[in-house]
Amino acid sequence: MNKPNDTRPQTLEAAEFVLRDAAGRIGARLDIGPTGPRLLLFDANGTTRAGLAVTGDGPGLTVYDSNGKPRAGLAVIGDLPVLNLLDPGGDTRASLGLAEDGPGLTLRDASGNARATLGVTDDGPALALRNPAGKTCAFLSVTHDKPALRLSDASGKSRVGLTVTDDVSTFTVDDVSGRTRASLGVTEGGTALHLYDASGEPRAWLLVTDEGQGLELRGPAGPAIIIATPDLRNPPTGRKSKRAAASIHLFDHKGAAIWSAP
Repeated sequence: MNKPNDTRPQTLEAAEFVLRDAAGRIGARLDIGPTGPRLLLFDANGTTRAGLAVTGDGPGLTVYDSNGKPRAGLAVIGDLPVLNLLDPGGDTRASLGLAEDGPGLTLRDASGNARATLGVTDDGPALALRNPAGKTCAFLSVTHDKPALRLSDASGKSRVGLTVTDDVSTFTVDDVSGRTRASLGVTEGGTALHLYDASGEPRAWLLVTDEGQGLELRGPAGPAIIIATPDLRNPPTGRKSKRAAASIHLFDHKGAAIWSAP
């Protein structure tokens, strides 16, 4: 025992500290657990309701339900802070973390598969929705202030896209091989629909502008049919045709004009 005037710090050592109320019920315990030091807090029924621990991965706080099952956890793993929310079975269903490239939220199904992720990086925010197999079926993003939406099939192959830039809005439809087969675009100058064959070559386009309207059907060698109203500017060439009335042009398999009217 230290003398009354002894100001040296006193040290109390033990393998475990337990706090109890007047009725002898445990309220808190400080000990060294299987993975490191921990502080456990109990309710009036003696059920663990909160735990603060330091393991080899880092510090963590766990909150338990009335049955003593973990339902929420806050931890720092390495340099990554993470908040996890668990279901009654102890499976993580939602995670919020902050990585080096930005924050992210992950939502999981009952099997533990990540079904939705929301993240923000220096490039912009992004939302991904996945099927039970883990394939991304919908992806919404804003990159450098330009929004984009991609819809994919069950295997994760992109099939539909929608993008918006400063001067054009574009809707595309892709086949199973990933090739664009149809695109619809709107610019300040007008609206255009393009249809492509399996090799990606444009085979038909429909154009509507303030100057007129036009339809072109193309074969392997070039245009096959062109129907246009007056003063329509040809998109591929930029040439402007002035006609007194609407015109129709037919071409042979080599691309040579064989008939036109007027």
